[in-house]
Amino acid sequence: MKKMIIAVVAVLGCVCMMACGGKAEKVDFDNEPGLQATQAPEPTQAPLQEVEPTQEAEATQTPEQILSLAEDVVEEYNTGSKNYETTKEYLSSLQESHEISELEDYMETVEVLKTSKENYAKAEVFAESGETVRAIELYSKVDKQDVQYSEATTKKDQLLTEYKKDIFQAAKESANNKEYDEAIAVLDAAKGVLGKDAEWEAMMESYELQKDKQEIANQLKLAEEKADQGDYVAAITLLKPYKEKVDADLTKALAKYCSAYKKEMLADAKTYADKRDYESAVGKLNEAVAFLGEDEDLVSKIEEYKAKYPVSLLDMPQSQGDDYEWIGNTVENIYGDVLEKGEGLSVPYVCLPGSSFEYLLNGQYNEFTAKVFATSHYDNAKVCLKVYADDVLVFDSGMLSKKSEAKNIMCKVSNVKFLRFEVTGSNSNFESVVLRIAKPMLYK
Repeated sequence: MKKMIIAVVAVLGCVCMMACGGKAEKVDFDNEPGLQATQAPEPTQAPLQEVEPTQEAEATQTPEQILSLAEDVVEEYNTGSKNYETTKEYLSSLQESHEISELEDYMETVEVLKTSKENYAKAEVFAESGETVRAIELYSKVDKQDVQYSEATTKKDQLLTEYKKDIFQAAKESANNKEYDEAIAVLDAAKGVLGKDAEWEAMMESYELQKDKQEIANQLKLAEEKADQGDYVAAITLLKPYKEKVDADLTKALAKYCSAYKKEMLADAKTYADKRDYESAVGKLNEAVAFLGEDEDLVSKIEEYKAKYPVSLLDMPQSQGDDYEWIGNTVENIYGDVLEKGEGLSVPYVCLPGSSFEYLLNGQYNEFTAKVFATSHYDNAKVCLKVYADDVLVFDSGMLSKKSEAKNIMCKVSNVKFLRFEVTGSNSNFESVVLRIAKPMLYK
């Protein structure tokens, strides 16, 4: 009981001090730059016993009556007839005297209202100083439970109307000067303030379209210059970022340059293919596909050239004879003809009447190519290579020495089942010579 009496006396002391002209409480505005607002002085309150029941009387009331008292004091704080500290102190005394969980809700409501009223006060200062965006933001944070909510909403709407008018006018001025980037930037900066606004969306869409048209016109001019120079890759690259845009001129130009580039790449690939360099031909066409995307003509040509890839004779089954696949080091004749390691055959002739070996083709290929030359430690040592396609002589190198230039083999092997090689040579003074068959390849 003594504790309850002390609490009442404390409340009365606080009220009396205010009634006697106590200094008004200042509001903390989060140290906002330039913000120096304070609350108006609290109205003088009537003696406590006239507005609030004593704690002895409260002790005899029902929970519903206690909650009604709490609701009344919160309402008084909301309307300004009580200050924050007095309201909190009174609600705290009710919580100490009564174990009613709902009292905590009223405590929370007071905190919400405190923040709401501070936001309103700050908004007023910002609105007065012309900081419209900040004022709109703070008016928007006034809580619906706050008696100032309706007024805050009205003021916010008024400021929004003015702000929107100014923003639209600035954007229009930039657009009239063909400065669409700037117009879009002005509108974009206002998006967070205006929120979902149909007029804003329509204006933004219009300026973005105008910007695209302006950029496309510039890109078309640059692309045409590149195409005139034969640089279709550069022309296409300039237009590609806009290919999804609805623009007839761009679509037409892009199709034209893509077609020219494709024709050029097909021609380059054919040049390689005519030299039987099918791998380079396919590489050129793959480059075109990577740039243009899947294209039926390009893909078809790639498959055609891949089917013509040459096969090394070394990968074919040897039907008879000694295996002369060379596994030594790279060799070179005096003319610079080279047999790389693993890319051909070395057939040594040392005092032998001849060497013969065959490869099984089974009619799968149309042409056989290779290069032959001889190497030796002796000037007079000679060797000869004859190639038979199913017993038909299709190549005769004649006698080759280390001083002989390399000879190219290019013979038709269509429908040929076996490809046979016969090697003969001189053996005067038991001189040795080695026949080199470089890059023996079969083509379909």
